[in-house]
Amino acid sequence: MLSRNFGMPLAASIALLLIASSCTLSAEAPIRITTDFEEYYGGELDDCAHDMAYSDGFLYITGYTKENGEEDLLLLRYDTTGNLTWDRTVGGDGKELGNGIAVDGDAIYVAGSVEHDLLLMKFAANGTLLWERTWHDMIEYAKAVAVYNNTIYVVGTSRSYYNDIHDLVLLKYDSTGELLWNVTWSGKGMAYGEDIALIGEEIYVLSTTQGVNHLSRTIAILRYDSSGNLVWNNTWRGEDIARGYTITTGGNHIYLAGESDNKIILLKYNRVGSLVWGRPWGGEHDDQPQDIAVYDGHVYIIGTTGSYATPDEYGHITSPDIILLKYDVDGEMLQASIWGHGAWEDGMALAVGDYGTYLTGHRITETNYYWNVFIIKTNDVVEPEELPVQYYDYLAIAAMIIIILATILVYRRTK
Repeated sequence: MLSRNFGMPLAASIALLLIASSCTLSAEAPIRITTDFEEYYGGELDDCAHDMAYSDGFLYITGYTKENGEEDLLLLRYDTTGNLTWDRTVGGDGKELGNGIAVDGDAIYVAGSVEHDLLLMKFAANGTLLWERTWHDMIEYAKAVAVYNNTIYVVGTSRSYYNDIHDLVLLKYDSTGELLWNVTWSGKGMAYGEDIALIGEEIYVLSTTQGVNHLSRTIAILRYDSSGNLVWNNTWRGEDIARGYTITTGGNHIYLAGESDNKIILLKYNRVGSLVWGRPWGGEHDDQPQDIAVYDGHVYIIGTTGSYATPDEYGHITSPDIILLKYDVDGEMLQASIWGHGAWEDGMALAVGDYGTYLTGHRITETNYYWNVFIIKTNDVVEPEELPVQYYDYLAIAAMIIIILATILVYRRTK
């Protein structure tokens, strides 16, 4: 039986160990991103970014602007130092939105919607509109576009006029804008087209599926061949309803990010549709991904976090910040970083390569409370007052060792 003299320091040691352990857990909070530059685009009304692509020294951003009253499609080109080289808007009497972008040499392809039609546009490198195509069956919109060997693939959603049934739609065009084929997929009830990625002529499509009663929502990944034949499909649900947001490829694997139970979910699949691993990330509030990229053996996810957002002057979390997650290809978390200035910020897209790491999205302005587009370049430097997670871990371990040694010393002196 422990003596009273030993029991007291032991109890104190346990309490201190719990405090040290809590320090290790709190160290999982993200560090703050520092930037090489932060640039903004917008006027007196809403300007929003939805997607971004890099090519040959330039970053292309698409979204929409309401500077003319209605939503017009927006296309911006920046150089890698943050200079806006040109901007283009496309609009008429209705609403035009740019949701996805892909660049192939001197050709820029933007996919989105015009009123109730799916929209695909081709621009030249100087921003000149070369052609535009619409596809109409019911009520459609495009979410993403991908290009391979002068062939353009567009994924989106088609909704029935007569009920609230949604189908995933996949279309293939040539570089002149001729539609080669289109296919639809509804899963076990309804399906939404979320994103698309390619490995050569292998087409990987991300979808969110649900029953016709709008319940039991799941993430679905589908593989098509270049003729539009479905090769396989697989679903993932987790412990709660789930939604797919973004997909990319790296090597011989497919990486996708979604949301389940208000947390970001990263999933890795092989080319035959088998799940390799899955990783959750998040806190106590809403955390959502928007875009994903693979570069140099690392997986990057941009999104929005409510769990680790910047508090206001009263210490309250009232608006989300940008979250940037970095993993290795085996699923180990390497770094979580946030960016924000106390306003509402949505992280929508990223571009990562030997040219750097660029993030885009939109944020509420402090003056007129409209959305403005932002583009930032991160420099991967941790702010001096914030230590990365591993240093906190080392400090916690050292504190535990000191506590144990002190407990033993006290015990020997009181024995």
